[in-house]
Amino acid sequence: MSDHIMLSPLGFHRIFHPTDFSQESEVAFAHALKLALVARTEFTIMHTEANKEDLDLQEFPQVRATLQRWKTPDDVGTGLKVKKVAAVAKSPSQGIIEYLAHHPTGLVVLSTSQRDGLARWSRDSVAEPLARAANRRTLFIPAATGGFVSQEDGSVSLRSILIPVAKSPDPQEAVNAAALLAKAMNIEHIVFHFLHVGPSEQCPTPATPKQPGWAWNTIVTDGDIVERIHEQSAACQADLIVMVTEGHKTFSSMLGGSTTEHVVRGASCPVLALPAIAADAAEA
Repeated sequence: MSDHIMLSPLGFHRIFHPTDFSQESEVAFAHALKLALVARTEFTIMHTEANKEDLDLQEFPQVRATLQRWKTPDDVGTGLKVKKVAAVAKSPSQGIIEYLAHHPTGLVVLSTSQRDGLARWSRDSVAEPLARAANRRTLFIPAATGGFVSQEDGSVSLRSILIPVAKSPDPQEAVNAAALLAKAMNIEHIVFHFLHVGPSEQCPTPATPKQPGWAWNTIVTDGDIVERIHEQSAACQADLIVMVTEGHKTFSSMLGGSTTEHVVRGASCPVLALPAIAADAAEA
């Protein structure tokens, strides 16, 4: 393994957070805001309603009040560009996809239990293949767990990250993303766990950075991949799962009927999904 991975800022230029104004979505908002602060990037918050008269900008999460509660230094908070989007759409998923089709985004952050859970974002059929809305890095936050960013003070708790690995898709993107995140969050002590489900001779060996206080280990097992991810996530007390997913033609297809969806549905911690084929790589 190599110790020459470049550790740089998070590497994306826009963060997008869809909200339904529920308590559950506040957990995802905290993660999106924290990441936007660390990346010093544009932060877009979006809410949709079927009727224009139901839209109310006053209900949007309060960025300034949150930064004050977190005691964020003025020089950090002032560098954040926030955009609030209120849109009329037949369904939330349609509104999200149509917006992303015209506004390239490096990372989508959403709660997996907003009203009807993950299915709320994926159940509606959107006929048009919107290529620019496809293959976005997405951080799914199970609201019941609280995630790794404190809503109260913005502190970060990342001690253990689980990274499922296989020959295909190439897991290096997940390794790089996990390392960049830990570095950007100033995590001094952390364990990264590679999980390979299958024959040991087929277990890949991604390049890993050497950093004081960081440890890397590999777990090889067999069985159902989703079940093993959930089991090992619990066993290593993972604060985050980072996984590369097969490329999809649309953002909605990534949310439905895939291994990623099944992992997210049963996850006890946030899941960062990284499409193997990234659209608009310069923006991502």
